[in-house]
Amino acid sequence: FLVYAVVVLFLCAVLVLYFCPRSGRSNILIYISICSLLGAFTVSSVKGLAIAINTMVYDISVLSHPLTWILLLTLIVSIVTQVNYLNKSLDTFNTLLVYPIYYVLFTSVVLSTSIILFQEWSNMSAVDIVTTLGSFLVIVVGVAMLHLFRELQTTMKQLTNQLSQPVEREELTEEVSTSGRGRGRNKKEDKYGLMDNVVIESLPPMREEGPRVFIIS
Repeated sequence: FLVYAVVVLFLCAVLVLYFCPRSGRSNILIYISICSLLGAFTVSSVKGLAIAINTMVYDISVLSHPLTWILLLTLIVSIVTQVNYLNKSLDTFNTLLVYPIYYVLFTSVVLSTSIILFQEWSNMSAVDIVTTLGSFLVIVVGVAMLHLFRELQTTMKQLTNQLSQPVEREELTEEVSTSGRGRGRNKKEDKYGLMDNVVIESLPPMREEGPRVFIIS
């Protein structure tokens, strides 16, 4: 875990000192990666403090242990830094993209931290592990879809109209076939047939005494 923590701190330092000034405002992954990597220290500190508080109920001497205060300091620093870069990301990029990507990266780091430090997956069955990975894969696919369709501009009214067009055409066909049995059957069929299948293209204006020609196809 110490090796893992050193690698995470090194990556955070590289992102903060090198990549942030150069491409922080143009690449959405810079700020979010910093927040996600620091999540490893946030989650581990929270779990450690929870164990310390539980122990403090029957052993007050845990407050004198330096590790308790180190965990508290680590938690405060990591949370403050995360909030700082998360606000920068929200001020620069679209919120609808920031939160899903942050959730995926943060969850990935937290899962890695739990596996290394607490070895939580060692007591899980194979079904639970597969279910967890499958759920995480669904989240990743959702984020990918957000990226692919982020330029798609549509409204609920347009979507409703597009979905209802086949139904309306079927109702129109049924209405024509039903009403066509009566007296005006041929006229209505011709009317709706022209509406659906006729394309009228007007030709350039001709002489006033000449005929007006239309192409019906």
